[in-house]
Amino acid sequence: MACNFDFEVIFLDIAAIILNLVGLSLVVLTYILKKANMKQILLLIFVANLLVATSYLLSGDGINGAVSGYMACAMTIINFFFQSKQKPIPKWLGAIYAVSFVAVNLAISEWNVFTVLAIGAALFFVASILQSGGKGYRLCSVGNAVLWSTYDLLTGAYGALLTHGSLLAVTLGSVLLYDVWKKKK
Repeated sequence: MACNFDFEVIFLDIAAIILNLVGLSLVVLTYILKKANMKQILLLIFVANLLVATSYLLSGDGINGAVSGYMACAMTIINFFFQSKQKPIPKWLGAIYAVSFVAVNLAISEWNVFTVLAIGAALFFVASILQSGGKGYRLCSVGNAVLWSTYDLLTGAYGALLTHGSLLAVTLGSVLLYDVWKKKK
């Protein structure tokens, strides 16, 4: 019995896993950096989204994740430039981000509970990158991770659930550590 391996597919899957792990590590770092400013957080989020979006292309998991990830990259880098100039992000720009995510999600999939969860998660992402500090970013990220974890659970995407569940645990831990327990002291 001959064993046929498609080494190109295996290599691309391994590369995608590595990109996801590095991206996950960068996102986790944004949650646990106590004194990080939004400029630093946005730079880490940009790189993480770039890696994860590229991993969707490498693994052949679909263009939807890649498109959303690259959109998130564009939004994050725009916000980075505002933060670099120490200017507030205009509310109209946040509205454009939100409308863009809604439009793209509706254009690439039909209207159902999964689309609603993806749009909700995208809107939490938009809210998170519009924050001026770590606390607001962490709180919005909790909503994002809850919705993606729910989406993954309902769709049977257990690999992604492991990632989003890990992010949810780290985010909740950082909220407790920096935003709840710190206030009690």
